[in-house]
Amino acid sequence: MRKYQLLFCFILFSLVGFSQEAPLSRWTVGLETGLNFRVSCPDCPFFGHDQLADAIPVAVHTAYRLLPWLSMEGAVSYQAARYSQLAGLNLGTDIYDLAFRLPALHLTAGPKVQLRIGQGDLGLEYRMGLLNYTQSVRVQSNSEYIQRFSYDWQTAIAEAWRLSYTHWPTTRIAVSINYELFTSRGGEYLNLDNRSAKRLPDDSHLRGALQPPSDTFGFHNFHFSNLLIGIHYRL
Repeated sequence: MRKYQLLFCFILFSLVGFSQEAPLSRWTVGLETGLNFRVSCPDCPFFGHDQLADAIPVAVHTAYRLLPWLSMEGAVSYQAARYSQLAGLNLGTDIYDLAFRLPALHLTAGPKVQLRIGQGDLGLEYRMGLLNYTQSVRVQSNSEYIQRFSYDWQTAIAEAWRLSYTHWPTTRIAVSINYELFTSRGGEYLNLDNRSAKRLPDDSHLRGALQPPSDTFGFHNFHFSNLLIGIHYRL
């Protein structure tokens, strides 16, 4: 009888131990997306940077909490801005419409200070890292000429400032609202890739729009203003 009692106690304590939650990790991971309020690039060769649009952000965000008020943050994010312009005339008959797409991939990391408010954290965050960017363009004329051209990828310095509030309805799952200002520094001149350069049409207006002189076609100081909503999980 005693050995059955011991066996019952062993099974009971095993089940109790199995049912306990694992210790909470200092690591969290999250997915974010949202709205882009503005994209500007004062040094870019556009006919007005207000034409830039549709740069919807998507990001994977990680964090490691060093102290209750301090953590290290990291993010991999992607945005693709768009703009259009009228390139000019071809022999006085054709008008070209150019639709540019400017994808950018960001990899950044940095500190975040936070203050506990209610069941969440109010945080201010600064990250720095790298930006990989390029562009592609779709050319269409009123004579039904349609062609696509691509450019080589380049690398620039990336900076991000973020104000956020993260609410924890449970100990492991959180929802965040974030306002982020993202800036690129020191972007280089974008060249057509080899395949696209060989397909340039014999038209001075279109050639100038697709590959103007390098001293007028540098991509510097991109500014993205985003409102992001994220869901995060503590490992």
